[in-house]
Amino acid sequence: MRIAVLTAVVPFARSRARQLAAELVSALEQRGHRALLVTLPLPAGPLTTEHVLALRTLRLPNVDRAIAIGFPACAVRHASKVVWLPGADRIPPAYGCYLREAEAVYVGAAATALRVKEECGAEAGVLVTAGVNGFDVAARGAGGRNLKIAWFTPFSSGAVARFSAAVTAELAHHADVDIWHPPEAPLQATALRAIVMPRHGDVSAPMLAAYDLAVYNLGGDEGGGGIAKAACAAPGLTILHGPVREELAERRAYAVVVHSESARQFAAAAVAAQVAVFPFEQDAFNARKYVTSLLCLARTLLPAVPVLRCVDMMAARLAEIGVEARAAGVEPMARKACGLFGGGSASSGR
Repeated sequence: MRIAVLTAVVPFARSRARQLAAELVSALEQRGHRALLVTLPLPAGPLTTEHVLALRTLRLPNVDRAIAIGFPACAVRHASKVVWLPGADRIPPAYGCYLREAEAVYVGAAATALRVKEECGAEAGVLVTAGVNGFDVAARGAGGRNLKIAWFTPFSSGAVARFSAAVTAELAHHADVDIWHPPEAPLQATALRAIVMPRHGDVSAPMLAAYDLAVYNLGGDEGGGGIAKAACAAPGLTILHGPVREELAERRAYAVVVHSESARQFAAAAVAAQVAVFPFEQDAFNARKYVTSLLCLARTLLPAVPVLRCVDMMAARLAEIGVEARAAGVEPMARKACGLFGGGSASSGR
């Protein structure tokens, strides 16, 4: 494939984007592609509308794919354009249309990926890099190892079971996933390890200590089968597929994913946690895009999980001796810990 790697720099100025572009060209050539570095000149002063218009009129003949690194290189048009924004934190609103026209967009942080989705309406993956040959699209566990996820779900029949089979198959490309399911048969086809939950959902936090994150699928026609009880005992990330019982309103989810705006309003009223809306259309479900969004959310959540687990442990110990967590100041501590990964609603700024 003939690939043009584009970056915009001020002549004779040091540029991290240009260094990454040069490394990417080298990496592409090592993989058998014909790659060319295209350096676009930038003015030393503020960027003007005329400069951006000049980039929009640029054409790249004989190029199969264009990879634009940074602003304003992403404004260049091409039928097969990929945008990489490794150092971007804030996305200029005017550049949203350039991201939406790209085949794929990658950013350097999960928070930025969420911002691209909310403010620009574009899906973005996360590439963490200290150099092109080291970039990684997945969230990571301690010590840089693969993320370990316990995925709790009904796994016999029904929409949630089919959803979990599709998502975990894709998620397994980026993380080590175990499927925890209620006692039921037959199961969905999967190459992943399936673990039968204890009856009545008697799962405790120590049982999940080896995992970086637990994901609970709640709601739906097939029922929870003890999953709701496990979600209360060992909190994690909860995916709501439909209404849940009112008594679950006190569950201490670290974050909640819903599939519609109406569900977000219910979740926001029920739990004091980050609420993210991942639009879901069953007939046109794209597991890869869903997993990208899920990993972006996980990356924002993971730094706070050890703190939140300590808070939960403190609350449990206090309950054993009859002290209410709110009175002891543990609940405010939990809210402060939630602030480590944004808090509020990812779709509404709550």
